[in-house]
Amino acid sequence: GGQAATPNRSFQGTTPVLATAGSGYQQVEVGVQRQYRSGLALTPLVQMTRTAADGTSALLETTAGVSLAYPVLGGRERNTALAAEDAAGQRISAARADLDRAAETAAAAAAVAYWDYVGAVRIQEALQVAEARAARLLADTEALVAADERPAADLVALRADLSRRRAARLSADQSVYDARQRLGLAMGGTAADADALGPAADALPEVPATVEVDEAALVARALDARADLLGADLRVRALDRETAAATADLRPSVDVVLDAGYTTLSEGAAAQFLPVGGASRGGRVGVSLRVNRLGSGITRATTE
Repeated sequence: GGQAATPNRSFQGTTPVLATAGSGYQQVEVGVQRQYRSGLALTPLVQMTRTAADGTSALLETTAGVSLAYPVLGGRERNTALAAEDAAGQRISAARADLDRAAETAAAAAAVAYWDYVGAVRIQEALQVAEARAARLLADTEALVAADERPAADLVALRADLSRRRAARLSADQSVYDARQRLGLAMGGTAADADALGPAADALPEVPATVEVDEAALVARALDARADLLGADLRVRALDRETAAATADLRPSVDVVLDAGYTTLSEGAAAQFLPVGGASRGGRVGVSLRVNRLGSGITRATTE
């Protein structure tokens, strides 16, 4: 169909080949192969052979042709260039899934850090109230002791209680600072940015007395929405695609080959390495069946 005309930009054999056999024989061959996604291979080729034996006129045979090879056994599966392209596309999709997962993880971490910060602030506020209450009770008791209405021994327990509550509040202050730092870093800021964060604006949400959930449905939804699992699956598919192509490339394959060419023959002074001219000309067209006994992508024995 239309896919057969779309190239995968795979080129092979662009280096000229020069073969010599003594001073009387020279051959130059230049060709390029273009592979298409359908498996079709297009190979234009120019070959020039010059023969100059002692005591005879030089002969130059120039052949320009094109070869079309289409796989009838193996096809797209043994097209390793296409497999590499497909696998690369799947790896790109996997990388995008990893990026989505990283964004999801960062957002979740920021949300957890925010509610940790809210909880730390609310605990700090409660301990501040308790410390203030203990301080007022101690002050009132000290006034009563000064008026000889309470024994001085009562102050020992109250001072110990105030010290305990003050220590708890100081620990809460440290917890608030730590939670603020974690929140700032989770939001992508620096430690200085975290210090500039204000108090939490939200109250802790109320937890309902009973919660009915479908655990199986939640697990299934979570697995379907995990971008990292999708990325891992895409990487496995990419490896499977490359493995299938490499395995198929080692099996025998069959190509239908269409060759078309034009040959000129020059003699004497005209027998130079030039792509034009020639006293004798002739064209050729042929169709053959090529069996690649050792696969399609490695050095192989070929029978036509």
